[in-house]
Amino acid sequence: MTNNQNTNNGKIITIAIDGPVASGKSTVGQLVAQKLNFQYLDTGIMYRAITWLAYFSKTDIENHDEIKNQIINNPIKILNKMGTQISLGGKILESELRSPLIDQLVSDVSKINVVRELLVEQQRSIATNSSGIVMVGRDIGTVVLKDADLKIYLEASIQNRAQRRVVDRMKMGSPTTLPDMIEEIKKRDLIDSTRENSPLIAANDALIIDTDELDQNAVAELISNHAKK
Repeated sequence: MTNNQNTNNGKIITIAIDGPVASGKSTVGQLVAQKLNFQYLDTGIMYRAITWLAYFSKTDIENHDEIKNQIINNPIKILNKMGTQISLGGKILESELRSPLIDQLVSDVSKINVVRELLVEQQRSIATNSSGIVMVGRDIGTVVLKDADLKIYLEASIQNRAQRRVVDRMKMGSPTTLPDMIEEIKKRDLIDSTRENSPLIAANDALIIDTDELDQNAVAELISNHAKK
């Protein structure tokens, strides 16, 4: 199934940015959206929200009917243009979704077929109703927005990705060590790349950018320039 996003006389209005955990795609996506005055959506926040819901409602994630009902009965609403704040069943969530606990659990929830199916449907609806959107995730260009006007895949070494996440954890007051973070990211990568439904992979027509030698502003500028061509 492909999405049905609108076209605008050849003008780019849908940008898909994919990449592994801590590859910098969230910050880059926000910068691109700001440069182009587009809506921004990090689809990961939606999976984090469902993970938060499952954990604190003590939902058995092996019971797919139960988790499906939880998603249906607790609709997700994006509350701002930059997608940093959401409402889940009427409860506003923001920093709670970036906790180490959610970091550890989100991949196990994200690989559940019914979770992905329901959230992909919502993500496509958001794109269809937007006049311009930068959507970030792990399966945007390959599944969610197969017909996106511009597809980007960000790569980075596991060392650099782990260092970014260690800094993030320190800012949140949850310090960790680089070796521990490398192991955590390796586990996330394995789950994301081997899951049966929507595995992490670059789309065949994606522009692949290695971010190891570029700062996030430079990456965002590169993507924005491609979008304006």
